[in-house]
Amino acid sequence: MMIRGADGTDITDADAVAAIMDRVMPHSVLNCAAYTGVDAAEDESERAFAVNRDGAEIVAAACAARDVRLTHVSTDFVFSGTRQTPYPPDAEHGAAGIYGRSKSEGETAVRQACERAAIVRTSWVYSPYRHNFVKSMLSLMRSGRDLNVVDDQRGAPTWTRDLAATLIEVARTGWTGTGHWSDAGQCSWYEFAVEIQRQALEAGSLETPVSIRPVSTAHYAELIGRTLAPRPAYSVLDSSLLAADLGLTPRPWADCLAGMLAEEATLAAASARRKE
Repeated sequence: MMIRGADGTDITDADAVAAIMDRVMPHSVLNCAAYTGVDAAEDESERAFAVNRDGAEIVAAACAARDVRLTHVSTDFVFSGTRQTPYPPDAEHGAAGIYGRSKSEGETAVRQACERAAIVRTSWVYSPYRHNFVKSMLSLMRSGRDLNVVDDQRGAPTWTRDLAATLIEVARTGWTGTGHWSDAGQCSWYEFAVEIQRQALEAGSLETPVSIRPVSTAHYAELIGRTLAPRPAYSVLDSSLLAADLGLTPRPWADCLAGMLAEEATLAAASARRKE
């Protein structure tokens, strides 16, 4: 069972969480709920900590009280970003911004509240749904706008379909501990944008290419006229431990991107047919 605010359950409300747990009586809980506004969190720190730390603890405590397994989703933002090699699960935390710190403290709260918990960190998540980098880039490219994309932050994209399959396997096997999952390989946001355009043009979901210019994070902030929250310059996650334990192999990020773009095209075609 998934408990998240979008389904009507406020994870910061202990009574509401207890009520849905007692009504559904789950064998396992997957907590994907999070305050994810990286920049907004700097001004809304109370809300960020209420969801990412206190809400996580409430869900974990509810699971522990009912002897239910918990899989809790976390983020690469718990790390400082100062490494030059992929972060293993036991690497020291060092988040610079409110979002990362709230998620880091949420992990601690989960571990303390629930022995049967698995924490899975992921990064640069995208899908055909809701707001994410791939959808934003496609929309801007289709509008014909030339782009400035940050080239001094490196990470690993993660398609939600592969992430979801991994989280389900974590829950199914009862794996506990802290692990990482992202698509294989790494890139900068600029390199990611270039590959999005290349594949979209090749697949026919984008008709005309736009100019994509690499810029520094500082320059990008100047271009948009506002200060950005601190972000890790390098946040590639080492997924090898979890992959080995589950018998899974992360697929190359460019292959996963191709799968997402194909899914997006299928959804767009279905939507067009409904409007006919």
